[in-house]
Amino acid sequence: MAAEGKTYSYELIARTAMRAPGKFTSAGIFQRGLNVVHVKCRHLVDGAPVLFEERYINLGAVASAADEAFSDISPGSWLLEHVPWTEAEHAIYAVNADPALAGHLNIAVNAACLRIERRTWADDE
Repeated sequence: MAAEGKTYSYELIARTAMRAPGKFTSAGIFQRGLNVVHVKCRHLVDGAPVLFEERYINLGAVASAADEAFSDISPGSWLLEHVPWTEAEHAIYAVNADPALAGHLNIAVNAACLRIERRTWADDE
């Protein structure tokens, strides 16, 4: 982006400390009762949103994330600085934007989008 004269920015939408959602515990992704930080944010180029990110951070593995506001740094950048991952799993889907996603990205409802689901580990956490 910088080579093309474009400007990147980040915008926090919401940050919530919570128990891991049931959809993740029932799928075996998180243990029931696990504390997580849930972050919703947007990544922008020249002020236009290009990516909506929703991330759950396991506080059992990364306790220091409980103290991070994520107001000035994206969760991905913060995690790379504090807990570099050692393994990752990706799934990529073609989806149509639901009303919430369309609103976050300033696009039409049902617009075509790529959805990337990623799970990362640092050693065995």
